[in-house]
Amino acid sequence: MTERLLIEDGRDGFVMVSCAVITACRSRLTGATLAQSLGATVVLAAAALRDGRANDGRQICDRTIRQLCQPDHFGTSKELGQRILTHLQDAGAISCDTTRRDGALRLPSRIEILGDPVPFARVDIPALAAIGRHASGPARLRAFAMYLTLVDLAGAQRHGETARPSRPPTPSSPSSPASASAPARTSSPS
Repeated sequence: MTERLLIEDGRDGFVMVSCAVITACRSRLTGATLAQSLGATVVLAAAALRDGRANDGRQICDRTIRQLCQPDHFGTSKELGQRILTHLQDAGAISCDTTRRDGALRLPSRIEILGDPVPFARVDIPALAAIGRHASGPARLRAFAMYLTLVDLAGAQRHGETARPSRPPTPSSPSSPASASAPARTSSPS
């Protein structure tokens, strides 16, 4: 006989957002697209947690685009919601199966957040609720993205990591001021 044990510790809980997903978004997206995508990642992770499908290192939620665009999720237009999902897929942060059917009935899209589950940024649910009460629409996603960024940086600092690069290093051009002040390297024949 198997017993189930339920332990409640009195804390309100948290959402896990994989640092690999955060890094993937930061390395491939910029500006408003990056902010919307990071905020949407928080919303998708929270949806997976609410659905009870955030376990075994996998975070999966089943949602239609109409559900995702509701004020309690993305809070955006349908077109912007679809663009956000496309950007997340292009960045390698999520996989989205939109072809699910049960006979003639079309099922909601299955969205899975990709990337190693550990390390992760621990986003507190009470903080998300507070942000959600004070921001709406695309501003809500930007606020979630800012909070996620702060949590990720605090976690990196707490664990003694060096800052994760947000973009791959780009070679400096010869006309840039940094390279003009640097001494030229010459090799002497040996």
